[in-house]
Amino acid sequence: MEKSLEALTKSAETGEGNLLELAVNAARKRATLGEISSSLEKIYGRYKAVIRSISGIYSSESRDSESFRKAREMADKFAEMEGRRPGSWLPKWDRMAMTVVPK
Repeated sequence: MEKSLEALTKSAETGEGNLLELAVNAARKRATLGEISSSLEKIYGRYKAVIRSISGIYSSESRDSESFRKAREMADKFAEMEGRRPGSWLPKWDRMAMTVVPK
């Protein structure tokens, strides 16, 4: 198994050979997915996703709404009392649909 993992790393390093074929060969020799990934990670590194948050996109549309103003006041009052802004809760509708019992 170690030789198959070394062959995988060498192929990634040199660009010669078929990585998929070598990975399948390593798996057939009982290498785990983690071991196969680690062999490739030595050359390619680990992918690090960039997370970007966007806030305030709805306030420009709703700024003049009375209900939006009231919700903003309630959120501000909550923040004063709790020391944090309120979070939002969105149900997972697909899971809720599975739990509904028909009458």
